[in-house]
Amino acid sequence: MRAPQPFAVLAVLCWCAGGRAADPLRVELRDRATVGTTLVTVGDVALVTGGEAGTRVAAQALDLAELKVRQPNATVLRRAVEYRLRLAGIDARVSGPERAAVTLATRPLTADEVLSAARTELFRGLPNPADAVIDLAAPIVTKLPEIPLNERPSIAAKPRGAPGPTGRVQVDVTVACGAEHLLSLAVQCDVKPLRGVQQAGALVPAGGFATNETVLKSGDPVEIRVNANGFTITAKGTALQAGKLGQSVQVQNADSKRTVVGRVVGPRAVEVELGGAP
Repeated sequence: MRAPQPFAVLAVLCWCAGGRAADPLRVELRDRATVGTTLVTVGDVALVTGGEAGTRVAAQALDLAELKVRQPNATVLRRAVEYRLRLAGIDARVSGPERAAVTLATRPLTADEVLSAARTELFRGLPNPADAVIDLAAPIVTKLPEIPLNERPSIAAKPRGAPGPTGRVQVDVTVACGAEHLLSLAVQCDVKPLRGVQQAGALVPAGGFATNETVLKSGDPVEIRVNANGFTITAKGTALQAGKLGQSVQVQNADSKRTVVGRVVGPRAVEVELGGAP
């Protein structure tokens, strides 16, 4: 028998390689899923395997539905997933149950978050914010809403009138998540001045800290506050420098790991200008 020619063997190998089907993208719907944000994606409700890495990532990121805090449960149909993939131009084999039950995980908004927003706006209206301490004049008794577990709410605070150097002031607070309004309430705050008492060469606020006292230490966990268009956004971070009230210090955002410069506005609290948002 005549041995096959080298070019014939090469042709067969090339045909086999070219004829081998690519690993198809597979999307397997789960029967239930819990999400921490109001936006529901394919990756939240289905296991995506096969295909190219870039295509998998694109498929997982496709939006399917938007939940509301007051309506935290929804159903995603398998045919809706198929349609969304086709709409994005992604060829995939979709399997699994006909529908998936989706639940939004939430946590309660805290009084500290509301007070933080009110404080920030009041400090912005004071000529010398380092010379004042702001606390609640009365406890917040209104039931605060639930918010998505992995989303930061928008908390807008607006003082009624310009705050004076001392006294009580009402702050109107509005809480929202995306376009969904959750709550409006009035918060009563006390603006307390520095006492005219000398302690170790420093004036001490009524119930507060001395102006030359370090209220933030390097390594302390810190709340980073960013104000934009009447809204206050907060983020968690770590102080990289020690600071006193009114001083500028470097802090690192816990999520993005970015280092920004902010002004110390209270114990473990830093305010960042919009241009230096974390």
